[in-house]
Parts: sequence; structure tokens; C-alpha cells
Amino acid sequence: MKEQLIDIICEVLEIEKDIVTDEKMLVSDLGAGSLAVAKIAVKVEDFYDVLLEDESIYSFEDISVKDFCHRISNALVEQGVQEDQ
Repeated sequence: MKEQLIDIICEVLEIEKDIVTDEKMLVSDLGAGSLAVAKIAVKVEDFYDVLLEDESIYSFEDISVKDFCHRISNALVEQGVQEDQ
């Protein structure tokens, strides 16, 4: 699941996968703005065919890739998505 989330992050931000590490911050390191974060969440919803209801996913804060993926993974599991999807 994490690899797919990173692929989505890279697609939306138009960046290479090799620069995305767990420690990178979405805003200050990778340049994600509030619109990009929303686009990432929408792409995740479309890919997994779920509605992410965790408002913290959409909040515009500087969060690490690891923590962002963790929040989304938790929200997906709550929606019944398997970890290995």
C-alpha cells in the first residue's frame, strides 16, 4: 500500500520516486501545496474506490511522507481496504 501511495504522491507532485523518503516533508521538502494534498487524497479515493473521511488527511500541514502514508493507510483500513492492496 505504501508503495502505491508514494507513486500517487510522485504523480501529483510530478517528482521522481527516488527523492521521496520517509523523512521528507510534503510541504517544505517536496513542495506540496494544499491543492496538491487534496489531489493526492482524491487520487487515493479513486484508486481504492473509497471515501476518506479523516479530515486530518486534508489538513494543510507540513507532515512527513511516512506520517502522511500512515494516516492514509489507517483511513483505508478503516474503510475495509487490505494492507497489501
